[in-house]
Amino acid sequence: MSRVLCDSQVSVDLEMLCEISQRLADSWKGVDEGCEASEPIEPNLRDALEINRRRARKLVATLRRRTRQRNELRKQAKQVGCSTSDAVEVKKAKLKQLLHELDSVQRRCSELLQTNEALAAEIASQRKRLASFDESVAPSVASMTWEERKRLILDQLEREDAYDPRQRTKLVDVVAETDRVVKDRDREIAELRELLRQRPGSIESQAVVGAAAIAELLDAAPLIQEEREMLRLLKDDWEERIRQSEIEFSLERAKLARERHRLQQAGETCPA
Repeated sequence: MSRVLCDSQVSVDLEMLCEISQRLADSWKGVDEGCEASEPIEPNLRDALEINRRRARKLVATLRRRTRQRNELRKQAKQVGCSTSDAVEVKKAKLKQLLHELDSVQRRCSELLQTNEALAAEIASQRKRLASFDESVAPSVASMTWEERKRLILDQLEREDAYDPRQRTKLVDVVAETDRVVKDRDREIAELRELLRQRPGSIESQAVVGAAAIAELLDAAPLIQEEREMLRLLKDDWEERIRQSEIEFSLERAKLARERHRLQQAGETCPA
């Protein structure tokens, strides 16, 4: 506001000076005309009048030049003011856009953290299901891990004096197939762990996807549901096969023990 008042005052002063200078030039012109019409005046006085006339002309020229400079400066000031105002508006728009992007990134980070927690819970649940064993199995066997159980079955097969080769081959195949399924599950769990470990880094660099929407889409995908159901059925099927094999193996051992006992009794009753 003060700046506008100063510019207005300067403009008024310059206009008044211009008007005074013009009047002074007109008065000098009148003096010249009077001097030409009257008697000749003293040389000193005429020289002084000429000096004052030159000074008046210089003053008028200076005032006109300063007036033009003032007009140019005012024009430039208006242009600078307009450009500054436009720059401020552009910066405000950019700041608003950056704040909006920051809110969006914060929402995505929150969604990714929730997804990580859900994945961690799912991994823990899968590990718990893989580590658990069917309650119908004997307590001494049920408390063993799969590797311990596999070694126990193979050791029993190796220690057996007489056995059916076809039965042993069948059990070995069952053990190998079950071992392959367990390794596949372990590999899937390792991949999920690696994915869970890499998630925070992707959030800090640039999180560019809606993880919650992707997780929801994957959960609702028929192919994913079918694959999960197939894995569950496969796990149940192989666990049932293992239980059945263990039952058959126990029955076969009992049968062989009875046969061995019968042969021993027959050998004892036979005459030497």
